[in-house]
Order: sequence, then C-alpha cells, then structure tokens
Amino acid sequence: MESYILFRGGKRFTLREDDMTVEEICRIFQVNAGSVYVTDDTNTAIFPEASGIFSTMNLTNRGHYEVHGDEGPRMTPATPVNRAPVLFSLSSPLVSSSSGRSLVGAPRPTGFFRPLQRSIHVAEVVHGELTTSRTVTIRFSQAEATVEGITAKVGEALETECGIILTDSQGNEILDSEATRSIHYWKDNSRKVFVFPESDFQEFQNGRRAKMSRRADDSYMQGMTGQINELKNACESLHGISNSITQLCEMAKYKVPKTLAHPVEEVFTCLVCKAIMDEPTFSTCCGSLVGCGACVRQWLLNADHCLKCRTPGFANNIHSVKGMDSVLASIKGVRVVIGDASK
Repeated sequence: MESYILFRGGKRFTLREDDMTVEEICRIFQVNAGSVYVTDDTNTAIFPEASGIFSTMNLTNRGHYEVHGDEGPRMTPATPVNRAPVLFSLSSPLVSSSSGRSLVGAPRPTGFFRPLQRSIHVAEVVHGELTTSRTVTIRFSQAEATVEGITAKVGEALETECGIILTDSQGNEILDSEATRSIHYWKDNSRKVFVFPESDFQEFQNGRRAKMSRRADDSYMQGMTGQINELKNACESLHGISNSITQLCEMAKYKVPKTLAHPVEEVFTCLVCKAIMDEPTFSTCCGSLVGCGACVRQWLLNADHCLKCRTPGFANNIHSVKGMDSVLASIKGVRVVIGDASK
C-alpha cells in the first residue's frame, strides 16, 4: 500500500493511503477541516475532494506534503464546506534542471482537473552508454497518459518542434500499447523514461547494432580459434599414430608373430565392435582413436561420455580421420598373414 509523509511545523507523520482523509489529517495536525489543504515539493496546492479524502491520483508514493489550514477544532465529515475542492498551482514550474532550479514558469491552471507529474531524462550517449544530460518535469492529465500525449508534453517542456522519441532506461523505444495507455505506467517515477531527438536516437540505435555485430564477430572468431586449437592438439596427438602407421606398413610386407603385431593392431581396433575400424574416429579428450564412425554414432544415442576415458561432452571431442583406407586394408592383410603364420 502506498504511503505519504505529511508535516506541519515540528510535526511529521507517515500516513497510509486509507488515512489520507480530512478527518484524520485535521485530528493529527489540529487544523480546521474547512481550510485544510496540502502542498507538494513544487509548491502545488492539493485540496480534498467533496467526499473528504485526498485522491491518491494526485499524490506520489513516499512524497513529502506540507499541511496548511487555520488552527482550530476539526470539523466532522458531515460539516459542509463552502467551497468546492480545486487543485491549483501556487508556483508551478513546468521545466526544472536536475539541480531543481526552476527554468520556465507555468501559468496557473484553471478549471477542475487533477494533473500528475513525472520526471523525464534528456538522453546523452557517452562512449556508447546512455546517460542523463538534464531532467525535465512535466504535468499531465489522466487523458494525456499515453505515448502520444506524454511525447507532446515533453516537446512543450523542451520548447522544440523537432521529432522526439521516448525510451526506457535501456534505450528501447516506448511504443503505444495497453500498458503504456495506463495512468500507473506514467505515474511511477521509479521507472526511468528518456527522451531522444529522432536523429540522435537513430544514431544511438545504429551504434548499438554495430556494437552487437562486433560482439557476434568476436564470438565467432573465438569459436574458430578454439576449433583450430583442437585440431592442433589432435595433430600433435596423431604423431604417435603416424609412427604406428609407418610400422604397420613395414610389417605388412613380412610374416610376423602375433605378439609383435598386436600393439599396432590394437590401435585400430574399435572399442565397440572389436573389429578393425571403418571410418575411424579420433577423440581429443583421450588423444586416441576410439572406434568406427557408425559405432561412435550409435554410442552417442545412449551416452554423452567418451567410450574410452569416460570424459563428458564426448560429441564435442570427436573428429573423423580421413585418408586411412589403405592403412586399414594393410592391417587386415597383416591379420591374415598373422593367421597363416600361427599355423
């Protein structure tokens, strides 16, 4: 529930929304109900409604309000008030700087309306970041609480006829919607609203798009660098395999005992089907050949870890090894020779 800070002389009280009545305020501050009213920080006078309450539509949550009125016994709510309640400005600045100094005065409003006010931040882009160059304060009615209405009010406050764009604190344009047609959206001063000249807004958007594009390029280059490093590491690990291939090709020319051929044969044996590999697959996590391409793909349907060293993320560590058909054929030839030699 919203609350408001009221003071008069040395007295200071925080009242909840339900307590903002003529009866309660007069009881606390000992003023006459026929003369009581409050003023906000901009010295705008706010009078109670005929029902004896101060409408919270005219108040700001946690705002400070000074109580005014003749001292004397309070009147009951049934006591008639001779004048109709009206909201007027004793000294109502339309535009103020961020330091709070009035820059442009506004004429006293007439008629029966309940204006609200909020701060708008004039945007400035410094090193690609959104900052506030100064602040303007606008007053608007409930009917003007739309993107179009607020934009017009800000244009009047800035005394400009050039196109302007309202954005949120991240620089995203505020568009007309059901939410932005609500009085509560514009009443909440904790929600920062920035204003850009149209040309500056387009420049800011272009700069932001360029920045996002550079980030995407950087991310792409980092990914490419990572892949290059993986291939480099894989090539270094394959050095030992290259030596094995050389030995194997030499062994294929001769009949050798199985005890000598077994270490080389083992390098090219699939860990899944236990046969000489087809479409051999190399894993960077353990730096070795692990199995047939088809066997590895079948393995990944049921598991995520390396089938040799059990490291997670196996799918990201595997690479197909091309150009080994003749070598694998030689291995199978050596196995046949070995079989013959064992007889």
